[in-house]
Amino acid sequence: MPFIGKDWRSPGGLWVRTNSGWQKISAIRKNLNRHIKRVALERISGAQDSDTNLKDQDKASKLLTAKNVSKTVKFTERPKRHYLFLPTKCLTSKQRGKYLTVGEVLCSLDFCTALSDPRRFHYVCKVIELIIEEHFSTLCGSAMKYLFCILEEGVNIVELSHLFIHRLSTLLKRTKDKMLSDKNKQIGCQALYNCRLHLLGLWEKRLQEISLVEREDDGKPTLQDLPVNCQRFLLQCFSDPADVIHVAETNKHFYILGSDPLLWEKLFFYHFTEAQLQAVLRGPITEQKIDWKLMFKRLMKRYEQTEEYTSMLQQCMRCNCIFWQEDGHPCCHFSLDETLRDTTILCTKDLSPKDLIAIITD
Repeated sequence: MPFIGKDWRSPGGLWVRTNSGWQKISAIRKNLNRHIKRVALERISGAQDSDTNLKDQDKASKLLTAKNVSKTVKFTERPKRHYLFLPTKCLTSKQRGKYLTVGEVLCSLDFCTALSDPRRFHYVCKVIELIIEEHFSTLCGSAMKYLFCILEEGVNIVELSHLFIHRLSTLLKRTKDKMLSDKNKQIGCQALYNCRLHLLGLWEKRLQEISLVEREDDGKPTLQDLPVNCQRFLLQCFSDPADVIHVAETNKHFYILGSDPLLWEKLFFYHFTEAQLQAVLRGPITEQKIDWKLMFKRLMKRYEQTEEYTSMLQQCMRCNCIFWQEDGHPCCHFSLDETLRDTTILCTKDLSPKDLIAIITD
């Protein structure tokens, strides 16, 4: 209970009962003065903006005359490049050097906008999946907020494009399972935790309500109109075996093509090596008749598949800059060697999602 008097618990200020509880009059005065200053600044800035708009309109009206219309030039804005320089470690000092956080990486490389590019969608989802599995319970408030912004942006993009529905729904399910398993390790209040769980449920429901409409017969060729050799070649280009299985489930013709042993043999040796196959078999490979589809499913439970992405992050070995492959970066180091100046293979390397997470946690 508030009081007035000389006591070690209070300097003797006046207290007032409010809707949120007991508060000091001095604190109420400070909040009121702060509110008055903020309102005054907003009014002053609004008046200045209106004055500048009027001046700009007057200048524009003077420029766009009959004599100057032909002389006006249209300027296009340059696209913003997103890159991140890695902090250098000080080996001579005992103090810890600068380090990167998950929130800085997600914000600097703009993962939220990268989802709109279909070439970067799987890469971003894999990075978010690794962050959720390994660092979800230790994320700060800003990183957690930006992570959920990325998930929301992904749901909006999938609703418009009707692509990558299964990939995003799997990511949302893993996020929800991780939140439920690490309930006691979450940073934040219970209300925020319940709000995030509710958002994940709403996003999963939105993905389930997406209905794919079959294309109408418009006279244009379809996949079935292609020759059989072209169809077999397209199936061999798939790196994910789940895509081959889904195509084989459409009709009887593609089921026969999807069950081709030669197709599954090429998929098998793309993801696994001969040494991994020999570890499962008892005798030589040449003396056994192998069901490649069944063997692929067997080794998929034991080993990891080969990851392949259309667009990846790259690291410059000269200036330690991380950038998107298509955007490039302003390299701040120019080598005197002419052989290295012309070639970009020797000075850049691709970063897989695991390599990126390893850089963050290093």
